[in-house]
Amino acid sequence: MTKSKEHQAYGRFVFAAIIYAVGVIAFSTWSYFQHRATLLSQIDQSLVDATYATEQILGSIFIQCVTETDALFKLGYASNKKKLEQFANACNFDILCAATHNQTNVRALIAGIGSTGVESPDDIAYYEKIKPELSSIILELASSKNETLRIQNLNFKEAGLLRVAIRYQPTTAHTGYALLVARNIDYVNSLMRAHALRRLALGSFLLLMTVPLIALYTRARQKSLKNLAELNKRLQQDVKNQAKREAELEDAIHDLERFNNVAVGRENRVLELKSEVNTLLEQMNRKKRYNVDHVE
Repeated sequence: MTKSKEHQAYGRFVFAAIIYAVGVIAFSTWSYFQHRATLLSQIDQSLVDATYATEQILGSIFIQCVTETDALFKLGYASNKKKLEQFANACNFDILCAATHNQTNVRALIAGIGSTGVESPDDIAYYEKIKPELSSIILELASSKNETLRIQNLNFKEAGLLRVAIRYQPTTAHTGYALLVARNIDYVNSLMRAHALRRLALGSFLLLMTVPLIALYTRARQKSLKNLAELNKRLQQDVKNQAKREAELEDAIHDLERFNNVAVGRENRVLELKSEVNTLLEQMNRKKRYNVDHVE
């Protein structure tokens, strides 16, 4: 095999190894983002479901009465708050909140804080103004005057990065209430880092698997090239031996042809001499001595 063909073969193998490595990296990256998207989708669905569950726990009549009359319904507040906190802890939510809206103000009606949620009562307290970030979102949703849902990330210093679902429900043209459920998703990043590390380890293992493959390929190729070189050497020797035997055979044929020419010429001369002897005997009226045909 020529050097150019050998380099071409190695080039194709290296190209295939590069394609394999790129495929492993692309698959790992796709798997990471796909897993993250699936996890966030499950979290979002749980947040939306929790807004309806919060409304069922508090009761829509209780929420609407506070919203429309702007009255302080402290009766049942403690028990409802306890129910929300139990629900938050059972489902790993950080905040469950119902807020009232009347034209420009947004106030917290009742909130259940999970065990890992916001500790300060000033963040979401009974009938107090809630954080500007949440208030602006609720006011924006209220401007549509229809039931509206918003899911987005909010970063709080006290609670970290929260994934928040806010569902706004209008009661009149200028009033309504919002149901808010939040969950810390810093753990999602931890899960995704762990997932990424596992994928990286798997991808590294798959990439490292190419090393012994390359070594085996190189060793097998070197062995095959060595065997091929030895075979070519033997074939060349066989060709040389065959050529030598052919030359010897041609020489033997030439010698045989020369011997045949000499032998045939000698035999013809003997026949001619016998014929001459018979002719002389005939001229002497004697009997022929040799039984041969006349040779011209």
